[in-house]
Amino acid sequence: MFIFLIIGLLVGALVIIFAVQNIATVDAVFLTWHFEGSLALILVLAVVAGMIISSLLSLPDSFKKKFQISKLKDTNVKLQDELITKKMRSRRQLRQTHISTIWKSIRGCNCRTSQVNNLSRIRLGVHEELFQPSH
Repeated sequence: MFIFLIIGLLVGALVIIFAVQNIATVDAVFLTWHFEGSLALILVLAVVAGMIISSLLSLPDSFKKKFQISKLKDTNVKLQDELITKKMRSRRQLRQTHISTIWKSIRGCNCRTSQVNNLSRIRLGVHEELFQPSH
């Protein structure tokens, strides 16, 4: 930020030096208009007019880019929502697969209730991260 201040001051000083050195009165003609003024003033006005014209010519491109950016942001939000939905669906399917595997093991086992509970805890504990909500 400080460098821009220094550059601005240097450019301003150069413009002042140019204006002081070019105080001669000149006539400028554009189509049917006639202007009379100092050379520095006419050149500064010409530069300002050029800056305005170039800014106006760049407006359509900047509007186009802003529109593209907003469209890409909307697409990004939709894709993130879709990804979250698919992750949740995948975790749900994986959880159901593990639960059905546990129940198949329990049904095939001639165990007491405490052994069944321990088996369930062990199998669920191994894949505990599947049952935790994602942040």
